[in-house]
This record gives sequence, C-alpha cells and structure tokens, in this order.
Amino acid sequence: MIEHQEGSANFLANLSGKDKGPGKIKGVFYNPSMKFSRDLNVEFAKTLNFDGLFLDGMAASGIRGIRLALESNFNVDFCDTSKLAIETINDNLKLNNLTANVFHDDVQNVVKRKKYDWIDIDPFGTPAPYLNSIIEKFHSEGVKVLGTGTNEDKLSKLKKNFDDMITKKFDISKHDEIEKFVDNVCDELGGCPEILINNAGITKDNLSLRMSQLEWQQVIDINLTSTFLLCKFFLKKMIKNKSGKIINITSVVGHTGNVGQANYAASKSGIIGMSKSLALEYAKKNININCISPGFIKTNMTEKIDPKFKELILAKIPSNRLGEPSDVANVAAFLSSEMSNYITGETIHVNGGMYLG
Repeated sequence: MIEHQEGSANFLANLSGKDKGPGKIKGVFYNPSMKFSRDLNVEFAKTLNFDGLFLDGMAASGIRGIRLALESNFNVDFCDTSKLAIETINDNLKLNNLTANVFHDDVQNVVKRKKYDWIDIDPFGTPAPYLNSIIEKFHSEGVKVLGTGTNEDKLSKLKKNFDDMITKKFDISKHDEIEKFVDNVCDELGGCPEILINNAGITKDNLSLRMSQLEWQQVIDINLTSTFLLCKFFLKKMIKNKSGKIINITSVVGHTGNVGQANYAASKSGIIGMSKSLALEYAKKNININCISPGFIKTNMTEKIDPKFKELILAKIPSNRLGEPSDVANVAAFLSSEMSNYITGETIHVNGGMYLG
C-alpha cells in the first residue's frame, strides 16, 4: 500500500496507473484520474447545506466518502464486498481521525437495511442502468438475446434472470479480435443476428487542459472505434441477409457537451455522425441504423438521493421527472420492429425535454 494525499485527505491504496483498471492490480484500487470527479462532488456538496446520510458504495479506499466528510462535513457510511477494502477503509478513517459505519456487504443489501439520502456507486460500473430493461423487453417479445461484456458476475446474473439468453465474455477494446468474435457469434446462432444494439462505453473525466492524450484516446477507442467496428463487421453479415437493424446508444452529452467530458462528448457525438453516414450507405440494403440518446434515467439508487440534489436535476427537465428504464427499452423495441422500417439515420431523444434536437 502507498500513502497518498488528495484534497484534505490522507489515505492508503495501491496506485492504479493510467493503463490499469479494476481487477488488474493487487490490493485496493485507487484511480487518480477520477480526482476531477471527486473534486466536483466535494464542490457541489458544499453548496447544498446537506445534513442527511451519504453512502459511499463499493468504496475501495474510501477516498470519496472521506473527502466529503472532511471537506463538506458529510455524515458518511461506507460499504464494500472486499474484506481488504473494509480493512483499508478503517485504516484510512483512523488516518484522518474520523469514525464511521463500515459494512462488509453489497450496496443493494445495505440500502435495504438503512435509509440513505445520497448514494455514490463505483464509477467503473456500467453507464447504462436501462440495459436490463431492454433485455427484459426483448425477452418478453420472444426475441433471442445474446449479450456480451467483460464482467463475468454480471453476465452470470443476466443468465440467471433470462435463462434462454446467451452470454459471452468479450472485451470490445481488442479491436483486432472483433471480426473473429462476430464470425463466432453468427456461427453459434446459425446465422447473423437481425438486431445489433451497441451500448458499451467508458468515461475518463477531466478538464481539457488536464486531460492526457491517453485519457482522450481510451474513451474514443472504446466508445467510438469499437462501435464502428462492430457495426462494420455485422453489416457484412446483414447485407447477405438483405435486412437488419442497428441501434447505437449515445447520450444527451453528445448534443449538449459537459464540463470535464470533452472526450466522452466527442465519442457520443461521433457515434451520431457515424450512424447517419452508415444509414445513408446501407439504406438500399434494407438495413436501418438509428440512435437512442438517453438523459437522466431512474435507477433503484436515484430513488434514495437527497431531495435537494434531485431538485437540481429535475429543474433541468421540463417533464419534471427522471426517465424510466422502460422508456429507453420501449424505444429500442420500436426501432427493432417493423414499425420503424421507414426510419433510418435518426436519433430519438429520451430525456423528458431536457434537450430538443
């Protein structure tokens, strides 16, 4: 373990390095590139006069919660499923002369036992809380679903929830393996899938003057280049079938921009432009290519956030509510159906009027 300092906090953790991520190092993970995100958390928290209870979920070293306790005077609980993380959090609390509840448990179990006003979840989770809802919608309509990802636990849970779903572990950042992966998928299914939904994405937030070329390139490579390659190699198969539907999940940030997300906004905006170009190229082949651009979507955790924080979000949304995961899933089902056969090259915004494109 290495001792670090960030903001007002001193803490112990292993340094990740810019080319590493969760699961690639031994010990408790610390990602210095997420300092900007934590800085924003702290500065925003100072404006709230927040007197509720905050949960730092999947806390690892506990740095986010510790900084909020020290710099914003938050009342913080911590949880993590790793025994080593729990030991490290307790050590780091002592290092900063703090006391707090630290639970060796999953976030979902902790929030069932105790009410929280604000919950922060591991930022390395998926940015798509609506994915399960999309799969559920397709499954209910008798569509055979194949899902891919890098997290074996999450793939196993999907398989348990949808017993006839096919899951495959695959890392889309390995660009030279995508074509072979597409071939293997088509061989296993006995033909090319009729529908492709590209949903994977990462963030590496930082102000543009602080953003490294690596932070820029990693987001572009996974969010944009991987999406392009998956479209390219599935298009070859769809052309032979003389039909197909491709849906690329973008983000409202691709239209509005966002502070600290020049790379992410560029990648999502790039997907929109790419999709329009592909739509023009393959419309005559009976292949429809469209985008869905979600705004703020409700999850189990958003129901437990501080009302003041929620008010700030809702103030930006004319419909005055968060979107339901089913709102995104219903659009995906529509764009995958025969009802959308004369729609291509479009982006459907699911944001309650937050952005009117």
